[in-house]
Amino acid sequence: MYYVFIDEVQYAISREEIKNPENIRLYDVLNGLLRLRNVDIYVTGSNFVDVGAVEIYEKDENDKRRKVNCEIDFVVNKGSKKYYVQSALNIDDPQKSGTELRPLISTNDFFKKIIVTKTYMKSWTDESGILHMGLYEFLLNENALEL
Repeated sequence: MYYVFIDEVQYAISREEIKNPENIRLYDVLNGLLRLRNVDIYVTGSNFVDVGAVEIYEKDENDKRRKVNCEIDFVVNKGSKKYYVQSALNIDDPQKSGTELRPLISTNDFFKKIIVTKTYMKSWTDESGILHMGLYEFLLNENALEL
């Protein structure tokens, strides 16, 4: 099985194509890939699709409640199972870690949550129940979603 992950797809589409969606060349590429056997395609883009939009209500500096939209990079539906997958180059910085983990923590459901980083680390689960794994394990281990 081959997996194609395209994140922030809006950067692959020109403004002219967005104005005239029938002419988006990327659609032809994706449709061609869909015709191949053993290929799954996952596409996200904060300005293009609302795959993993999560609304969070938090208080601002004036103690007023405001709505903040966060995005989960990939939502994988496999039969009756659902997986939230967040991807990041790394989350070593506490601010970056908070930014990437916040949408996963805020879903408030019991579906599996995974964060994938470009590391060689051994998989582990944090106190929020989020599975952390390296990119290579995620791509090469066919049971990665079930760890």
